[in-house]
Amino acid sequence: MVNKEVRALLNRLTIQNFDFISDQLIAWVNKSEGEKDGHTLIQVIRLTFEMAILNEATSEMFARLCRKMMEQISSKVQDEGIKNNQGKPIAGGQLFRKYLLNRCQEDFERGWKLNMETGSSSATANAPEDDTTRAVNEASKTVGGGCDTLSPDEDGAYQRTRRQGLGLMKFIGELFKLQMLTERIMHECVKKLLGNIEDPEEEEIESLCKLLTTVGQILDTPKAKAHMDVYFSRMEELSRSNQFRPHIKNTLRDVIELREHKWIASNTFSGSSARYLLPKASDISPFSDVICVQSSTLGKPSSLYAGEKEAVSRSDSSSDIVMTQNQSADAGENQASEALPPLDESCSTFDKEMSAPTLLMNVEEAKRNIPEVSKEFFRVRNLDEAEVYFTSLPEQFHRRLVSKLVSSAIQSNEADARLVADLFSRVVSKKLCSFIAFDDGFNLVAGILHDIVMECSNAFRLFVVMVKGSSRTVKVHVS
Repeated sequence: MVNKEVRALLNRLTIQNFDFISDQLIAWVNKSEGEKDGHTLIQVIRLTFEMAILNEATSEMFARLCRKMMEQISSKVQDEGIKNNQGKPIAGGQLFRKYLLNRCQEDFERGWKLNMETGSSSATANAPEDDTTRAVNEASKTVGGGCDTLSPDEDGAYQRTRRQGLGLMKFIGELFKLQMLTERIMHECVKKLLGNIEDPEEEEIESLCKLLTTVGQILDTPKAKAHMDVYFSRMEELSRSNQFRPHIKNTLRDVIELREHKWIASNTFSGSSARYLLPKASDISPFSDVICVQSSTLGKPSSLYAGEKEAVSRSDSSSDIVMTQNQSADAGENQASEALPPLDESCSTFDKEMSAPTLLMNVEEAKRNIPEVSKEFFRVRNLDEAEVYFTSLPEQFHRRLVSKLVSSAIQSNEADARLVADLFSRVVSKKLCSFIAFDDGFNLVAGILHDIVMECSNAFRLFVVMVKGSSRTVKVHVS
């Protein structure tokens, strides 16, 4: 009954009905008042967690839901099996937070690989266990070995596990922004993900990049600069390593460049997929104004958690993400890497809007990213989304984008050429690209058109289709 009703509420949760649905979920949580083991609370947290890591786009909303439930849960909800150092059962918000963070810790320590090996992914729990486990095991071996050839079942299983792994990192980051996790715990997570010196796993590196993309701007304070410098020095080394696929190395470089640009989501494009120009934080998140207002009143975590020291272990399952109150204040320091200087204990607050993005891209980045954008355009085939390619790309690289789209289409088919022509027509009508850029882009292709015609007999005709779409006239000399 609990599973069915709570899952239905979570599936209905949106930004628009957040208050209405969250109040009903809190009512379910408070049904644990008469229970000795917090059974209903545990079920609600489990279902909420599973939903939170399924889709990165809703991670902030579910983190906000968890914060609200922690604040409004009844103090009569308790688990007699979990007691504080005075021997009294932990109750209310403290119990909620402990349950939630323990679940985060379990999945963080397990990592993608073990998730795949055990077939314990919550999203695939309803699938036949033997088949799912077999598929993800094979996917893990194949992807880990550097081979990109997967059967549909293997690839589907791997992608589900990967999506949940990255979703977990995003969710953890959003919990930190809402002060449900401390700054220290974020640094411990980063150190664990970077801790495999001999043979780092791709899943660890991709998780690291997702976490830093989410919380890096908040962590990168003057007091933590020495730590951050060590992290990014290691990431620089990894980005030059030949043991990773290009996708992973490009992702590392993206995060490194993001820090170089003061954590301003500059441009545009990433090495692995199109990354569009980002609006300010208040435009991205319907909760941003709420968070900004409340951060001034929330300050540091409430007195309920103020004395706790927290640490994360990715390999030692006996450690607890929420250390008990009787542990000494020095315990967290002793777990820190000896290569890193002491960390300041204060928690960062999320009370500033992200600065307006600027357009920063060099020639090498353009050469690397524009081909990926072109591939995405022909795969997605959405003209509305494609306009962003021009609005987000610095003007000096428009001609390269025009050239790439044209050269790809003339070596494909008429449908692709007409798709590009339609895009060019729209771009011209909205003045998103100069005629000079169009002319230069077409001329780059015209210079090699005679070579392309030798292999693609329709190349010249398709070229003309796209030129007409841009309302331009290009002279082509075919020798």
